[in-house]
Amino acid sequence: MRKPAILLLLLLPLLIACDPCSNLREQDEKISAQFQQLQSKNMDESNIRYLNKLRALHEKEQELFQQVRNCNIEDSIEYNYWYGQRLKFPSELEQTYKRLSRRP
Repeated sequence: MRKPAILLLLLLPLLIACDPCSNLREQDEKISAQFQQLQSKNMDESNIRYLNKLRALHEKEQELFQQVRNCNIEDSIEYNYWYGQRLKFPSELEQTYKRLSRRP
């Protein structure tokens, strides 16, 4: 009778780790840090490597935002972070990417 309960306790950390909604803000902070690091390298904005890295980060950010939209965020602080700030206004990364991708 106790085996299912013990098994559940053993698997609980794995279930939490597999939750795609559990570390959204951490992913966001990681993408932001990567963008800041990319900018700090002072690469020439016309450099194709810079644009490719910027594009990849932008795609990661957009995927994250879609993940957020698919989650049912019940915590009011997290909800306000995402829907009152991050998803409401374009990020610096998105603004930079759009500005540079419009260039001929």
